[in-house]
Amino acid sequence: MLRIVGAALLLAACSRGKSAALTIVPSPVFDAAPLEKKFTGIGGFGREAQAFLPCGLSQEWWLEFDARWPELDRALEEQGKAELSSRLEECDRKTGLFGCDKWVYLELDAVPSEPGRYGHMGWYSRELRVTRVLRVTRDVPSACKVRRLTSR
Repeated sequence: MLRIVGAALLLAACSRGKSAALTIVPSPVFDAAPLEKKFTGIGGFGREAQAFLPCGLSQEWWLEFDARWPELDRALEEQGKAELSSRLEECDRKTGLFGCDKWVYLELDAVPSEPGRYGHMGWYSRELRVTRVLRVTRDVPSACKVRRLTSR
């Protein structure tokens, strides 16, 4: 009982001479739709690789898919019919990615992550969360220059 009276007196003393006013702090605007953008580049795939090399950059980004994309599955499955050693060699020439044995040119709608360490063993500088695959082909447009990586 004595504690309750003490707390009441303390509150009364703190508020004496001050009017009770609420300070309204505006809440930040929350955008439910992340910053989805269109990306173009080469996707390299293998047992421990699911990488994206954006056109014009010398970076490797980890690909994370929201759904299965039949056109991508078909393109990768078709390459899987070739001998593994020739696939590894071709993918190395095209991408420079370690462990890559299949590759395609991709046009994607995706949401990029903040810079960090992503994917297998944290080897990738960003994660690209793919929301839609727009185009899958083995014909790389001449405007898409992928700078081959030399080391991790």
